[in-house]
Amino acid sequence: MKRTSSAVFLATIVGLLGVGTLPAAAATTHWVNDDASTYSPPGVDCDAAGYATIQAAVTAAAAGDTVVVCAGTYAENVTIDTANLVIDGVGPTSIVTPGSGTAFVLNGNADGLLMQDMLIDGADVAQHGLTTAAAVDDVALHNLTITGATQRGIRIEGTAVATNWEFVGAHIDENLIGVRITGEAHDWTIDDSTFNENGSGTTGIGIEGFNDSGVAVIDGFNVTDSEFNDNANQKGMYFEMLSNAVFDDIDVLRNGTLSTYNAGAGIDINLKRGDYENITIQNSRIEDNGHANATFGGGLTIKARDDAPSYNGDPATLDGVWVTNNVIEGNAPDGLRLGEPGKSNLGPTDAHVNRNSITGNNSTAGNGLENASVPEADGSCNWWGAVSGPSGVGTGAGEEVSGNIEFNPFLLTSDLDGDCSGVPQLTRDDGSITLDEGDGAVNTGTFEVGSQEPLTFSASVGNVTPTGSNTGTWSWTYSTDDGPSESQIVEIEADNGESGSTTFLLLVQNLPPSGTFQAPSSVQEGTAFPTSITGVTDPSAADTTAGFSYAFDCGNGYGAFGPSASANCAGLSAGTYIVRGKVRDKDAGQEEYSKVLTVGSTQVAGEVVKKKCKDFKKKSKREKCRERRKNNKSPAAPMTGATEMGYLAND
Repeated sequence: MKRTSSAVFLATIVGLLGVGTLPAAAATTHWVNDDASTYSPPGVDCDAAGYATIQAAVTAAAAGDTVVVCAGTYAENVTIDTANLVIDGVGPTSIVTPGSGTAFVLNGNADGLLMQDMLIDGADVAQHGLTTAAAVDDVALHNLTITGATQRGIRIEGTAVATNWEFVGAHIDENLIGVRITGEAHDWTIDDSTFNENGSGTTGIGIEGFNDSGVAVIDGFNVTDSEFNDNANQKGMYFEMLSNAVFDDIDVLRNGTLSTYNAGAGIDINLKRGDYENITIQNSRIEDNGHANATFGGGLTIKARDDAPSYNGDPATLDGVWVTNNVIEGNAPDGLRLGEPGKSNLGPTDAHVNRNSITGNNSTAGNGLENASVPEADGSCNWWGAVSGPSGVGTGAGEEVSGNIEFNPFLLTSDLDGDCSGVPQLTRDDGSITLDEGDGAVNTGTFEVGSQEPLTFSASVGNVTPTGSNTGTWSWTYSTDDGPSESQIVEIEADNGESGSTTFLLLVQNLPPSGTFQAPSSVQEGTAFPTSITGVTDPSAADTTAGFSYAFDCGNGYGAFGPSASANCAGLSAGTYIVRGKVRDKDAGQEEYSKVLTVGSTQVAGEVVKKKCKDFKKKSKREKCRERRKNNKSPAAPMTGATEMGYLAND
């Protein structure tokens, strides 16, 4: 007899009962306490824990479970190879301190890990706080402190692919190197975190991306509201590979100050062996980094290495750099440098350094801003510490600039949102202009600019003509054609690398078309008659091109608008009428015309009287009718047939 498996049997019973699919097993919470009196897995709380070690709880956990690490000191090395785990401490009293090696190793099934509210303390004996050599996605490290590692707080090894990692409230401080990436990191987010005081001996970096292999990747790297301070021996951050990165509202202070290290820097972006793009550093403080003898260091350095003999065989490129709204002060030797000194690198390209305060850097040995690369860099609208602008290749008394930099215009004060010396200032005489379509519009105004670059004027519509060079007037003209469609906000702009503008309102009113109304002044009753509107013109060529529509009132009310400029009206009974016509353009502008029409009777009055008089049966009425007939023939007292008939009908 063939046996039915228990799984098949269970599925059959479920189907018969109409239950559908079985519910997923509920997630389990596993409690860890290194000092519980008894252990009964998975535990119910910190007093009645299930495990004495984190590894035992992690091993027992299934995907989606939570491991709670109670207050205590756990001297162990933990390997995580289960998806969607939550490892949740109770704060800095949940301490993991391995005696050697790595505190946490993430294997390939550790996707979706959340670690939070714990302290990982290498105690200056363990090598690493957390490492992975696998492809691990969606890791979140919240309120996690990693400190005291003799090598790396976090290590992303060469074979690792770490995608969508999130650091919130993390403190990766006082390790040899805070974070080192030699594999791939994609779409990382770092917020409200610190990478401070990492270093020992001659080594010390907050975050490092190392690309000696030529295959390492950092793509998508967003850092906000975080600190990279006092990594004194080398750098706050160092990257040999980086694309699509944004650093916003960060502090980079007092890094790379070791006097024997010649490349000490706050941020050193030293790209190698690849094509890179889009790096933004904004709203941040980069202060007091490097030292006077750090030939290759400073506050912020950005390079794409293609120089011989080390990098010309596999040159790096970088396109798109934006350094905006930062305070770059007190660094040495340079506040900011593009390119490696003396190497004439061909990148970065499309580099923009704007609206920063670049002051107090060691200009005796370096520059506030140096462009050591070949392409021109946009260095406009920065504050150089003097109202006269930068020194060096500039002619002012402020911070020194060197290399191929367009530094004009420059900020006139330390207000990073303030006016630049070369920003054109424009005024207009009329804020609003109203006129009829077909008329010519005119406005005038003034302009003033502090720099000597030539100005180019433009208008959103019409033509603008300036008079003067750096101070003068402008005149604008525009021939209108079609109202109200041409009503708009008009912008007058002046540009010299920076742009200034003014606006005003243009109101163009529609005018109706006009023509000649044709209709007879009199017709006989019952006789059809023509009406038309001829010779129609309109001030707007657009209206004329679109064509007109017409409506006619033949004395008994308007018909519908249509394309015909004439109408054949049916005959009317005798009387006096008003005949009308309308012509309308596409904008509903219309003109109406009218004419008095007299419709005469076709009956002769005498014939009616004669016929009526003989028809009366009473003699008195016949005599009265004849008397009236006699009077009706008198020139002094004419009587129409309609009036006479009306009288007789009531007689």
